[in-house]
Amino acid sequence: MRVIKHVQKIVLGIILICSNHLASSQAFFEATTYVSQGSVMSVVGDYINRGNLVVDGSFLLDANWDNTQGSIQPGVAGRIILHNEGARDLRFGDDIIERLVITGGGEKRIVAGSVEVNDGVFFQMGHIVPTEPGRFLLDRDVSIRDASDDSHVDGAVYYSGTKDSISFPTGTNGELLPIRLFGSNDPGQIVGFEAILQTNIATFDESQLWSVSDSHLWEMLLDNGSLQDIAVEIAIDNERFLKNIQDAVVAGSNETRSGTYQSLGQGILNITVRTARLGTVRSVPGPSFQYYTLGELFDNDVTIQNVMTPNFDGRNDFLMVENIEKFPNNTVTVLNQWGQEVFSRKGYANLWDGTQNGAPLPNGTYTCIVTYRNGDNELTKKVGYVSIIN
Repeated sequence: MRVIKHVQKIVLGIILICSNHLASSQAFFEATTYVSQGSVMSVVGDYINRGNLVVDGSFLLDANWDNTQGSIQPGVAGRIILHNEGARDLRFGDDIIERLVITGGGEKRIVAGSVEVNDGVFFQMGHIVPTEPGRFLLDRDVSIRDASDDSHVDGAVYYSGTKDSISFPTGTNGELLPIRLFGSNDPGQIVGFEAILQTNIATFDESQLWSVSDSHLWEMLLDNGSLQDIAVEIAIDNERFLKNIQDAVVAGSNETRSGTYQSLGQGILNITVRTARLGTVRSVPGPSFQYYTLGELFDNDVTIQNVMTPNFDGRNDFLMVENIEKFPNNTVTVLNQWGQEVFSRKGYANLWDGTQNGAPLPNGTYTCIVTYRNGDNELTKKVGYVSIIN
């Protein structure tokens, strides 16, 4: 064990403190340590601070860190770099950091106390993993840079500032699942979010929603009370349940993780061209909910495609009735120009190729009649016209 009691001042240089080359060795700092601007202090091994750490340069840590009996004084240009490749345990008091860099690839487990980041969090490689009673807190005008599947917070993220909107770099199981909060500018309220894998099939208001996500959700964590006039924005992944991205909404519940969710509306929908992430959807402003997930609106209407070109080139080869999959208790009937029935099917699933008894029908305009029971169990009839062009 080494105990450093004197004032350490690092000016325009690099100091490397290694304690892990000795079995069960630990470095105790009981002095004030200055890391000046342009300097780097690198620690490898167990680091126990019982003094005052003043960081105006770069403090690079690949170690278990215990700061519960010490203090950190952030400098204007200071940054703390968590550079571990393996898992490391971090114990804080109620500490404030200006800039935090996440790199090295390993887990940075906050197991005690809280750390508050004021200026910026820079994600490169590795995950922050807060574990109760440890807490990861964002404050003031903090910015979040480069969060990804490889680097985010795997656990709860809290915010206590007054920005009009703030992104929470949450994720789970190696997947970034960010959520953005709009309208929370109460400086006395601390609000958090945690991304959670959905393990139970959620229930939902079937008069509003066709379905909700069966893969993940977010839990809002409030120290007290509730929020009013807020909106949340969540990612739209390429999920199995989502039939029509245009009907994507935010859904919320104040019960349990698995129910009952209601639509919180579609305030703003942003669609992007990406393989896994299709875009984002923002709720309509309103009161806060404890749980949030992605939902799809129950659209009571169907749309009959008006052109068929059944030449099997992969385009317009079948009679398409949009949203018909939401109404399995349906009947689709097609009549020719003399009112004669040429096709009829109960439980239609968009697979008619414009034939009758296996033979192609002649070019022309046909009448399509769709009957189904809508979300209110009312019998509904929709009539449209489709042109067959062979």
